[in-house]
Amino acid sequence: MKIHKLLWRDYQDAHICILWPQNPTRTHTHDFDEMTFILSGTGIHVVEDERIPIMLGDVFVVREGVAHKFEKTKNLCLVNLLYRWDEDYPNLEEEYSSLPGLKTLFSHAHTAPKSAGFKSRFHLTPWQLNEFVHLLDTIKKEEKQKQIGYKDVIKNTFKTIVINICRYYNVAAPFNPGKMHELSNVINYINNNLSKKISRDELIKVVGVPSATFYKIFRQATGLSPIEYIIRLRISKAAEILTENHHIPITEVALETGFDDSAYFSKKFKEIMGIPPIIYQKNHRMIVDQIE
Repeated sequence: MKIHKLLWRDYQDAHICILWPQNPTRTHTHDFDEMTFILSGTGIHVVEDERIPIMLGDVFVVREGVAHKFEKTKNLCLVNLLYRWDEDYPNLEEEYSSLPGLKTLFSHAHTAPKSAGFKSRFHLTPWQLNEFVHLLDTIKKEEKQKQIGYKDVIKNTFKTIVINICRYYNVAAPFNPGKMHELSNVINYINNNLSKKISRDELIKVVGVPSATFYKIFRQATGLSPIEYIIRLRISKAAEILTENHHIPITEVALETGFDDSAYFSKKFKEIMGIPPIIYQKNHRMIVDQIE
């Protein structure tokens, strides 16, 4: 079997590679490490001799020299964060030696068997994933604009990503890829219908199992009930809208994310995000105004 090798120079020293859609690929290796965030869709990630289902929220590290490929992709969108741990961040392991999960997720990739790097994967909730999307976007913008000090901003943002990844990995419930794969269709259905009313009967029909089984699997996989999950996902989407549009009315955001009652929307937003949506929007508007 021929293995295609991707070289660092192919990416022109870029740290971010966004693939939309990610189509099936040939088996290949890298001469760099790659941290992958799955933003939407599903597929099969073949790592050496193992075939692993992947979906929205999955995060994993593929180390330099590991042969892998993608199969059976469906609306798969991902972001690859490219780096060389030893060359770009030689002192990071010592600097963050007390950070739980650091060796498991990162430094072990250079000492353990090659396939072990992927086994350290875990699953982010949509609102956790949203935090990383903003950080990845910062790196992308800095690389594009190349303003004074951009390399330092990129390195500091990468460190923030590493810290937050370790935090979430340390407190995450045991990852159950089988359960998440069973729910992949219903998760995609929720994401595609956030602005609409979503009934329990609809979800049960999509997943195709008895209601009691569905609720059990859903909570085991996500740690939440379907309704709690939908509300948090809607709030995550609302936060994204408020970040991008600093003048959109709160009522419009509520309707756009599936809330009929703007007062209830504001209540849930504050519960989950810690501040009311109007303050969240105002804070981001002030930051943008200061930059401009």
